[in-house]
Amino acid sequence: MSSVRFLFLLLLAGCSLPSSIDPSSIPSGPSRYLQTSGSLGRSFQPWWKSLSDSRLDRDVQEALAGNLAQRQLATRIEQASASLRREGSALFPQVDLAGDLNYDSFDPGNSVKSASFGSLLSWEVDVWGRIRSGVRARELERDAAFQDWLGGRLFLSAAVAETRMIILEQRARLAVLNSQIDTNGTLLELVQARVAQGLASRVDLLQQERQLDATRALVPPTEADIAAAQYALDVLAGKAPGTSSKDTRASLPDLPALPSAGVPSDLLKNRPDLLAQWNRILALDSEVAQALADRLPRLVIGASIDRGSFDGITSTITGLIAEATLPVIDGGARRAEVELRRSLLEDALLGYSKTYLEAIRDVETALVRERKQSERIQLTRRQLHTARKTLEETRIRYSQGLSDYLPVIDALTSVQLLELTMVALQREALVLRIGLHRALGGPMPHTNPPDFSS
Repeated sequence: MSSVRFLFLLLLAGCSLPSSIDPSSIPSGPSRYLQTSGSLGRSFQPWWKSLSDSRLDRDVQEALAGNLAQRQLATRIEQASASLRREGSALFPQVDLAGDLNYDSFDPGNSVKSASFGSLLSWEVDVWGRIRSGVRARELERDAAFQDWLGGRLFLSAAVAETRMIILEQRARLAVLNSQIDTNGTLLELVQARVAQGLASRVDLLQQERQLDATRALVPPTEADIAAAQYALDVLAGKAPGTSSKDTRASLPDLPALPSAGVPSDLLKNRPDLLAQWNRILALDSEVAQALADRLPRLVIGASIDRGSFDGITSTITGLIAEATLPVIDGGARRAEVELRRSLLEDALLGYSKTYLEAIRDVETALVRERKQSERIQLTRRQLHTARKTLEETRIRYSQGLSDYLPVIDALTSVQLLELTMVALQREALVLRIGLHRALGGPMPHTNPPDFSS
């Protein structure tokens, strides 16, 4: 009697097969980053707010709400949820209803009438956790789809910020070009006056005219780049190009203080792509357990209730059956399925380790590039200061008739090229910071999965 009671409890509680994940196969990174990662504490506000651009905040919020690719990722969560519900239905008894009505007439006055209505119940007792393993796999795949959605939000916010920085860079560049055009026009008037006085040659005049025209020629492509970036920003927000309102800001934001990158192991819980991969690894582990359980005996309990009427005689028939099946010969199909699932699991673990190392590399690269970019900006700023002093000296010497116009043109070209270079370098520094936040996984605002109930 005790063995029967134990078997009954076993059937109710079910059994779980052990995990196939080897703990030694889980990647372990370095304890700290090689590059200095900033002294400020970790921020809990969305990363883009550190750039202090209210229009950027608005653009990111619009994109997160309306981006079509992001909405596609949301539908995949819905698909994974439906797969979970379908898989989970096998845990419950399945009941089918059936009925029939027969009327047979052999000759006038001699007929047979019969009718029946009944139900059939079938329930597989999940002794070894085969069904529960499948349900767990679908649940983890749904969680992975949610992490894909979060990862899409991270990359989308970075794409919006990078596009916004291009717009501000080109507007700042346009402002610099307009200032340079004014400067070139003033110098042209100076040369024209000296030519009229016979103090300069026509070659000097032609050189300055060429310089002015070359600067003006940079304006149309800059205006085109502004329009193209604005159109790209509209599409990121899920809008038709050219439908968003424009702002007038024409300067890049200051680069904020370097955030704390934490330690490499933080990436395992902050990067949505790593979290999605880990959930899929756990799902594959559950599928290995499911394949193993498929090689073990199955127990199915069935019951039926039929109520029928035959020529006015009504009867009710009930039945209860228990059926056990054990795979014996299948040509090695079930064993091959286990081996396949284990191979897929090993492949996924290797891919996870690779992605983790690449994530650490991304952070290290972003940190070192930002530091070197800062050094480059400082050196370029010094070059610009020296070039402006050189331009001033050559202008004085030219106005005093101590030199020809060639040194002025050389100095002017250097100054104007360095002014445009400074704008580009500032935008590159901001893009590097955006890349650092993308590599760190944010921080992004906490959000719940999309609601598909409506």
